[in-house]
Amino acid sequence: MAEDLTPSAERVSTFGSLKNRNYRWFWIGSLASFGAMQMQLLARGWLVYELTSSTLALGIVTAGFGLPLVTVSFLGGVAADRLPKRRVIMFSQTISAMIGLIIGVLIWTGNIQLWHLAASAVAGGTTFAFNGPARQAFTPELVGKSELMNAFAINSAGLNLTRILGPAAGGFLVAFTGVDGVYFISVAPYF
Repeated sequence: MAEDLTPSAERVSTFGSLKNRNYRWFWIGSLASFGAMQMQLLARGWLVYELTSSTLALGIVTAGFGLPLVTVSFLGGVAADRLPKRRVIMFSQTISAMIGLIIGVLIWTGNIQLWHLAASAVAGGTTFAFNGPARQAFTPELVGKSELMNAFAINSAGLNLTRILGPAAGGFLVAFTGVDGVYFISVAPYF
């Protein structure tokens, strides 16, 4: 006879953790900020290639975002364990918004240079190395133990959704507002 292998007899519906008001707002905010980040990744790549016509420059700037994720994420995990998670999230969101605003202004004024994009990539990757662990560690504080696995699954699904919709929205916006418009529009979701 098959045993019930679930940790508790209580079952959570597919979107059960979204019934929790605080978690629902947190999740919507996560979708917005990760979508904004994905739009900026597309816009940055577009602009690097537009400025340089160099696939090497595009690769270097893109690696500038990824390198801190590999090298600094352990510090983000330590910060998430030792500092108030909400403050880490708010601080990293504010830094991300400021980076986007600065790059948007530089593009708009015609002063953007490749090094600005490379520096913003490294700074953005570094802030995300703190934001991501803090968000993951904050989730258990928002939902009950019985909803935790559901919340993690919904987080994962939402992040994957932003990986599709964010660049699509960014490409659409590049066509209609220009690259600076993408940066200006993508600042708002960070708040």
